[in-house]
Amino acid sequence: MAYKMNGFPQLGGELSAKKVFAKQAKEISKRGPIGPREKSESLNTLESKVNNFLGDPKRAVDEVNKRYTTDKGGMFTEGRDRARHMTTAQYTTEGVRDKLDMIPFSNSTVNKLFSVGVSNILGAAHEAKAGYANIKKGKPIYDTIVETAEDLTNNFAGSIVGAMDKTPKEKRGMIDSPKLKSILPDGKYTSNAKKDFLYKKSNNKISKNTPDGFYTMKKK
Repeated sequence: MAYKMNGFPQLGGELSAKKVFAKQAKEISKRGPIGPREKSESLNTLESKVNNFLGDPKRAVDEVNKRYTTDKGGMFTEGRDRARHMTTAQYTTEGVRDKLDMIPFSNSTVNKLFSVGVSNILGAAHEAKAGYANIKKGKPIYDTIVETAEDLTNNFAGSIVGAMDKTPKEKRGMIDSPKLKSILPDGKYTSNAKKDFLYKKSNNKISKNTPDGFYTMKKK
């Protein structure tokens, strides 16, 4: 079984560090630019430091919110939570890949698999923190467990998208596709029919600092 290494010359070819790094830079550039995002969280936390190191995967929050916000009172449309988790996981996977692909002669396939694993580990750590915070706020334990499971499912799906060699536009199309919307969970769950978990922009009901990403509960 033969393994093809990134930048590894063919037998009898010339070993050129310049060619190696040029090829790696070309592969990384295909994943699109990393845009700036206004950071509302403290830069002193471990999560924020990891986020900055990986190129700010949390910029997905702002990007998805813009795509899934209607003109009717700033309401978020169905599927926003799923898309947010998927896109953040996608960017996390790509951020890890970018770091690994800078290593000369690293194996592209191994880098992808490793990046998917790291992305899901980081996602699980975030969901554990968010779930604990929601339980402390009074959210039912069962609801929290189910919603966390849905978020982890969407995180995994997003990490797979991040490992694909497709353009940013193609990946966004996959995440927003009706087919995935019908397969994956929406990331919202409540066992109490008298309560509805809404995603509405309001100074009193919503905050970027909420650990689970704009969670708010409103009684009907």
